[in-house]
Amino acid sequence: MTQKVLEVRNLKKWFPVRTGILASLLGREQKYVKAVDGIDFEINEGEVLCLVGESGFGKTTTARTVLRLIEPTDGKIIYRGMDLTQADRQQLRTLRSKINDLSKSI
Repeated sequence: MTQKVLEVRNLKKWFPVRTGILASLLGREQKYVKAVDGIDFEINEGEVLCLVGESGFGKTTTARTVLRLIEPTDGKIIYRGMDLTQADRQQLRTLRSKINDLSKSI
């Protein structure tokens, strides 16, 4: 039986769009660029996932968000049973070091 390595559920990363002072004063609704909007995937032991798409479609933002280099707007990122959306800075630093060591051995 294969072990689940990474599970991503409803991952979202929205960036706020800057508005002018007048819009802020008038209380207009905040607008967002939805770089990643509700994606799901999982990777089991021995599998490889390839993100493919045109420039500007969220591939790099997805990778950075999964690694928590940027904070997700919403969603769950579970790595080997550990919820990365709840991990603190030290836990993430240790985890990234382990992942980097693994990638060097491949």
